[in-house]
Amino acid sequence: MEILFNQIPVDSLIKEFNCSVCLNLIEDCYTTKCGHTFCKSCISEAINRHHKCPVCQEVVNENEYYRNLAMNNLRRIIFEEEKRAKDAYIKELAGKVINNEGDGLEEIFIKSLQEHIVIFRNYLDKIKHEFEVSKQQLQDKEQADRQYNEIKSYIFKALNQHMNTVVPQPNMLDIPCHIFLPQKNILLQNVSIKPYNNTETFKEIILEELQRRQHTIQYKNDSLGHIVIITPDKKLMYQDLVNLKGNIASAQDLEAYIGNIKNLGLEYIRLEPGKMITNYKITPYSTLVYIGEYEFKEDQPLECITHNYIAGQIVNYFSCEDCNSNWICQPCAAYCHKGHALVMHISNKKTTWACCYCVKNNLCKAINKDSKKV
Repeated sequence: MEILFNQIPVDSLIKEFNCSVCLNLIEDCYTTKCGHTFCKSCISEAINRHHKCPVCQEVVNENEYYRNLAMNNLRRIIFEEEKRAKDAYIKELAGKVINNEGDGLEEIFIKSLQEHIVIFRNYLDKIKHEFEVSKQQLQDKEQADRQYNEIKSYIFKALNQHMNTVVPQPNMLDIPCHIFLPQKNILLQNVSIKPYNNTETFKEIILEELQRRQHTIQYKNDSLGHIVIITPDKKLMYQDLVNLKGNIASAQDLEAYIGNIKNLGLEYIRLEPGKMITNYKITPYSTLVYIGEYEFKEDQPLECITHNYIAGQIVNYFSCEDCNSNWICQPCAAYCHKGHALVMHISNKKTTWACCYCVKNNLCKAINKDSKKV
């Protein structure tokens, strides 16, 4: 059983010790009557101000939250074990470097640490030597030792604080860039490309970034598409990209667009299956113009009520002043007559047949009853 317990990831446990008020690790665990746990200082202030649990909003009075001894003990044990595991890992790493084992990652960090340790050891030894010399001239030898220890304590504290802020994190390896989609003039700013992203996952990144911005696209096929890498030194602004595009509505338009790209001295690169994105040597903060076969959901035709009509359907009808046409169903008004001068013709009409004059007058671009024959 001990072997199984040793395989439990500590990180998953530590997350349970985050205080919902300050969002830091809980200090001195206190639990409310509703079962939620916080730092003592955080829950005390929350109860004094609002008399409610910050998580579930249940009413909690000052005498209805208690010190959680079991949680405090568990927290102490977990962090002690985490520290013990880290110390053992560091010793193991040192052994790997000495014996030329490992894959090279440990060697990078230990070599850097060795260099810094030598620098600061020499610095501290110099200070200690100066104190030893001055101590010979002082009557109070203990005072000199106290001063030296105070200085050493200050150096260690300052160095520790600095090291905690400069330790490199894995996200420093990400490549920040912008992605421009010429078909819709959409610029996705500050997108992170990770070292392990390949050409297939690149398409998924675009999909996710668009969803965050309330856009939905659908890829038409498995083609990976093409990219154009515009490095920061090119100084092409968003409007320059828009002006470069024109209107891509056909294969001929795309050919013209590619020609404009080449005239600017930019390379039109076909994405190859399975290739890592880092292989394309993307400079940080470059703009990637992505040209692929996809369509936006908002551009897909809506369904006219004549398509799959249901008897008794309630419909809003509009009149289009530009087309001089009445009895236009709401989907057609939104899609076929987008940007036109529309007024309400009749609202909440209970229909007895599939009526839409947009279809009757051959104005309809939506999916309608005639689409079934195609």
